[in-house]
Parts: sequence; structure tokens; C-alpha cells
Amino acid sequence: MNYTPTPQTVVSVLIFIVIYLFVLLKKTIKNTIDLYDFFLLSSLAIFPGIFVFAPKIVVYLAHIVGVEFPFIILFSGLFVCVFIYLYRLIIKVNKQEKLNLLLIQEISLLKQQIELRQAISNNKPDD
Repeated sequence: MNYTPTPQTVVSVLIFIVIYLFVLLKKTIKNTIDLYDFFLLSSLAIFPGIFVFAPKIVVYLAHIVGVEFPFIILFSGLFVCVFIYLYRLIIKVNKQEKLNLLLIQEISLLKQQIELRQAISNNKPDD
């Protein structure tokens, strides 16, 4: 199978990759996203870039894997990246939920202690 991308495809993918990676890098520098997330999200732009800029490698990889169309490898790689990101996001949400529960419990205990101290100070006879 011979696969060669058109010049329009090369230009559009290149523009997408440059803009997307620039935005990700800008957000990483501002600490909006983690460095790990930067690498994971940048892979979503690098995979299509490999397919456009190195089509012979992709065809060879498709032949090794045993699939007829190289774009199946592209979408499989993108799904893997998205699932890894989703898995990492679920872990973060669960940790945040546990932390919120712990903080709510601590606030309740502190509120109880304050109310108890106020009740004791209100019942104390003035000397």
C-alpha cells in the first residue's frame, strides 16, 4: 500500500501541531497543566505528525502489526493516549474527593470544639 499525504494535508497538520504545542507549552510554563500532562497531550499532536511526515514508517508499522490501513494505528494510538489521560484524571478526582471528605471531617471536629469551648465559657461563673 502506497501512502503519500498531499501538500495541503502537510501544511494543515503542521499548522495544527505548531499552534497546539505552543498553547500547551504556554499553559505548562504558567503551571496551568503539569509537565506529565504536557507530554501526554502533546502526543495527541505528534501522532498525526508522524503519519504525515513519515508515511513510509507508518506503512511499515502497519505491515508489521498486520492491519490493512495505517490510519487504524493512528486512531488506536490516539485512543490509548486519551484513555491514559482519562485514567490519570479519574485518579486525581478520587484523591481530591478523599481530601475533601477529610477536610470536611476536620472542619466538623473544629466546629464542635469551638462550640464546646463557647458553651464552657458561657457557663463559667464570673468571679
